[in-house]
Amino acid sequence: MLLNTIKPVIVTGHGKRDMKTMIDMAAAVTGGYPALHKLPPLILYSEPMSPLIHTEMGVSKALLCSEHGVPFIYIGSPMMGGSGPATLAGILVQANAESLSGLVIFQKKHPGAKFIYGGDATCMDMKNSIFAYGAPELNILNAGLADLAHSYGLPFFCIAGSTDSKTLDAQAGLEYALSIYLSTLNGCNIIHDCGYLEQGLTSSFESVLFADEVIDLVKYMLRPLEVNDRTVPMEVFRRVGPGGHFLMDPHTMEHFRRQFWFPRLMDRTRSGTTRSEEDRGMWERIHQKAREIRSSMKVPGLPSDLQNKIHRIVQAHIPDVD
Repeated sequence: MLLNTIKPVIVTGHGKRDMKTMIDMAAAVTGGYPALHKLPPLILYSEPMSPLIHTEMGVSKALLCSEHGVPFIYIGSPMMGGSGPATLAGILVQANAESLSGLVIFQKKHPGAKFIYGGDATCMDMKNSIFAYGAPELNILNAGLADLAHSYGLPFFCIAGSTDSKTLDAQAGLEYALSIYLSTLNGCNIIHDCGYLEQGLTSSFESVLFADEVIDLVKYMLRPLEVNDRTVPMEVFRRVGPGGHFLMDPHTMEHFRRQFWFPRLMDRTRSGTTRSEEDRGMWERIHQKAREIRSSMKVPGLPSDLQNKIHRIVQAHIPDVD
């Protein structure tokens, strides 16, 4: 990840040694541990085990992050009817307790630890025994946890943009769109798992791109409505007059690029047009776009001395064992 993106990343690891190696690599890239503490390029994702067990693996990684000033997510993943009660209110209380009890542990050890609250709570599908990622229960529980996070004044992590479908189809589109829109309305600070398929068991370049299209649409829908003399153009109303049209008015040319949302992947062509006849459907458009991005992507490379330092850290790594 350090070698292939300039964005901050969310990571996990098997245990404390894994986490220490990743922190060492991040410190090498940022210029040392003081710089890492000030502006870390990574966030740990760790979990208790539902119901209400704090494991050595989960706690040790987060304690190490607390020590080095690395932000970390610590949330439970209870399933209604499986590892949690079969009621929305009951599992909400459990998920809240699992995250907050972790907060007590880490703040007790390192006051000011960069703790991120949340929960990955949903139902167990009783027909298929899956952890249902696209279920409405997940969206309702996200909303409840968001309210709690805002009440506590804690940053909030949630799951959205995921589907239980095994492929990028109409079900995936519905589940992506609803969950991304609702989690954004809820004020979630980190919305994760966008582009996952089949309960998070798999993903694809195409599904990530499709989720990105939904995210862009939702961002547009939730922009504040701008009301001023430019957006309510009384002079233009007078100039066009009743029965006129605005297509050729300079005001349209001035504003439409910034005021309209332009889809990158969705199709708006009419039947019978050349572009419509050539279109082979959403999947093919997204697949082609993914190929273009993969072939043209260029990430600013790290200096060779830093790359060598990262490789040496990895080679010296001793894996955690059960």
